[in-house]
Amino acid sequence: MQLIPCDQFSILTSKTLPEVVELLDQEIEEQKFFFPSCLKPFTGWISESGFAIQQTAASSQNQPLIYIQGEFSVSPYGVAVRIQQDFNPFYLFFTPLFWLVPIIFIPFSTAISPFTTVGNKVEVIVPSPYFFIGAFMGLIINLYFIYRQFYRRVDINKRFFYKLIHGIELPLAHDAKSPKLNTAETDSLFEKRLLNVIKWVSLAIAGLFLFAALHTAQPNSTFTEKSPLQPTTYCPPSTISSGESC
Repeated sequence: MQLIPCDQFSILTSKTLPEVVELLDQEIEEQKFFFPSCLKPFTGWISESGFAIQQTAASSQNQPLIYIQGEFSVSPYGVAVRIQQDFNPFYLFFTPLFWLVPIIFIPFSTAISPFTTVGNKVEVIVPSPYFFIGAFMGLIINLYFIYRQFYRRVDINKRFFYKLIHGIELPLAHDAKSPKLNTAETDSLFEKRLLNVIKWVSLAIAGLFLFAALHTAQPNSTFTEKSPLQPTTYCPPSTISSGESC
């Protein structure tokens, strides 16, 4: 598994360049900054030199996780469509940030929220080391599921573009043995289950972080209350005799 996932593939067709551009243009909506109509599966731009698109966020199960770039190459044998699928920079930046902000904010907030004891002495709360271990493991698990979703979407997009250009399904090695494994219904069901797992795992880990911050924090020092000083009586030296105390 790559640190930053990406995928490249090419599709060669005997169709002309205008025909290929027209086929792709039917599935691409013009890029809009606010309120896209989501009537088409992709949004972006396309020309006779290439295209840059991303998935339309039509529902919670259909997120723009992948940024797709393509270019056309005309040869005597036809048109070659070279497609590169990259991890969306938005998700690449905000996914780690989603975890790093609580990891930094919760210990900092507990450290700057001390309480005053007797004698105006302050106890500083320091979270348990298990809190940071759990936060790191939660980030790794979340990234793992997102990478799984990325490669799943990559495979779906490959078959989508192949069918769009050639008009037939992309043949797979195990289609003859188990053709039901590659239906659109199975893909949709897998995506829905995977996203539900990611959602509940993220909520569970966030709850564990909060629990660890509130219940496993220990003070780094303790202070005991000192008894108030007793008043002393001054005795002049001339008044002290043997066997007597002041």
